[in-house]
Amino acid sequence: MKKSAFFMGCVAIVIGCSAIAAPNPSQLPLQIVQELYKPYLDDPHAEKSDSPNALSLIEPHASTSLKTDIEKEQNCQKQEAGICGLDFDIIVNAQDWNISNFKLKEVFLKPDDSRLTKPAIDATFINGGKNLVRYVFVQENGTWKISDIETTRFNKGGKIESYSVLTSLLNKQSDSPK
Repeated sequence: MKKSAFFMGCVAIVIGCSAIAAPNPSQLPLQIVQELYKPYLDDPHAEKSDSPNALSLIEPHASTSLKTDIEKEQNCQKQEAGICGLDFDIIVNAQDWNISNFKLKEVFLKPDDSRLTKPAIDATFINGGKNLVRYVFVQENGTWKISDIETTRFNKGGKIESYSVLTSLLNKQSDSPK
């Protein structure tokens, strides 16, 4: 009897510890991206006088390294009183928006040099043309965080018109001479 009680206690401790170590399921990548697009979808034709600040929306969900880059960009914008490395709204892949045909899709990326996959969310929509915005996620301390954002705009023929990577854009301003 004592052995079975001891065994059950050990099982309870192991289960409890594994629950503590499990990733925080409070916000999954798909939910984070849905939250980012909410202000844009609530005003799909940019009719409201105050527009969302993309970097401020992304920052609470950003990985440690992306958050550092965002903070540098925001400081540069204040110092320069204008544009630094990023001159468009990365969430809608434009300066203005008139969003239609909005869809989200979960994808899993497999880097060439890794056996692990990274979760990503693809947002596709029409905004002055067809757009794909990919949010790449990592886990930090059991919480999903955005590690980078890639944007692609397609021309009417379906060919890539422009392609950007957020971390590259944010780091441009730090590389430029003062």
